[in-house]
Amino acid sequence: MAQLGLVNTAKGFKGGVSLAKEPSKYKIGDLVAAMEPHMNLVECFDAKTNTCPIISVCDLQRILVQGRNQFIKNLNEYSLQDLLVSKNAKEKMARLKITKASF
Repeated sequence: MAQLGLVNTAKGFKGGVSLAKEPSKYKIGDLVAAMEPHMNLVECFDAKTNTCPIISVCDLQRILVQGRNQFIKNLNEYSLQDLLVSKNAKEKMARLKITKASF
């Protein structure tokens, strides 16, 4: 995430990870797309590895691409801020016990 410019990192005793922008600037769909850049739902999404014998006559790829694009579009209706201010989010976050094993 740091390499994508989504978070800032700092090493050392007072180091850690922080958001690079305000939470409202992070659209959920953009985050999903950044973390899963290919989102290859089926083999024919990747021309390099595709071996499907019916690719030239099949419409499934086109339909799935439209669905994937709509999925990202729908997710982009929400920001990270929306998740942070959702009902009881602060209470739930406060109860989280994050340990090294959680990662």
